[in-house]
Amino acid sequence: MAVIPGLPGIEIYISVAGNRLPESIKAEDPERQNGNEFRESKLLESVVPGQEFAICLTVKNSFKFQDERLGFKIFVDGVRRASPSIRKEKLTCDDWVHKVEGTHEVDWTHGNKKLKNFTFRNTGISRSSL
Repeated sequence: MAVIPGLPGIEIYISVAGNRLPESIKAEDPERQNGNEFRESKLLESVVPGQEFAICLTVKNSFKFQDERLGFKIFVDGVRRASPSIRKEKLTCDDWVHKVEGTHEVDWTHGNKKLKNFTFRNTGISRSSL
């Protein structure tokens, strides 16, 4: 889960089969010494190549907006895949939850869209080395 100390009320995590991936805190990271927590998912320990995943965003209704809109840019493998956003007036009594499961690809021949789910690729790292 991504935790941004300067923006309390925002959570970002990776989900596999509807479950959050386990995470750990890297205590030796220099950012932690400055009071910021750096969290990482234990991806290499818990995923299987070919397994589908989603990126989940939550904005708590207690989040203090600094502008009229809050936007996210989601990159997977270095390519921007989604840019969800929420307007301040849309966040009322419920938290805003948004799940990005993949990208939409257009079949220009037939004129329809198809969701291509995010999947983990082979990392090339053997589990015995973890």
